[in-house]
Amino acid sequence: MVVRADAVFDASFWIHACGVGVLKYVLRRYALRYTPAVARELPERSPSGREFRRMVQVGELEEAVPRRDRVGIFGRGERESISLALEHRGWVLFLDDQRPYQHAAGLGLRVVCTPLLVVALFGERTITRRDAERHLDDLSGLETVHPDFIYLAWSLLPLFGHEMGGQPQ
Repeated sequence: MVVRADAVFDASFWIHACGVGVLKYVLRRYALRYTPAVARELPERSPSGREFRRMVQVGELEEAVPRRDRVGIFGRGERESISLALEHRGWVLFLDDQRPYQHAAGLGLRVVCTPLLVVALFGERTITRRDAERHLDDLSGLETVHPDFIYLAWSLLPLFGHEMGGQPQ
């Protein structure tokens, strides 16, 4: 059995990861938690909301409640997710909203946004460069991911010096 790292996610990340098809990689590597506010932000009428409900029903996701609001700013989902990550400093925080992302990073949390996840998947040769470029184009097309995250991801792709996914040789 593979031990998965612990993580908590915000609705923004879930929506984007579902929307561009990288959620499967996250589920393989992380034991994912969500907060009650995040669950409320993922309506069942949306594809990402239906996938969220399905993953909860099969036991792939676990609800976790922070003891208290340690942030006090941003939306309730962001506040709960950041607060939970602060209570569990070893966890990864998946978050795609720029201001909350920067705030959480400034608090010393390990924060990952969808565009940087795509770059990491390419860097470790899980996906091809073509797949990475397609995912970044798709994220850009959603127009809900901050352009700075997209730009940063595009600027990092060439640093890896390889074109193909799969295992390094």
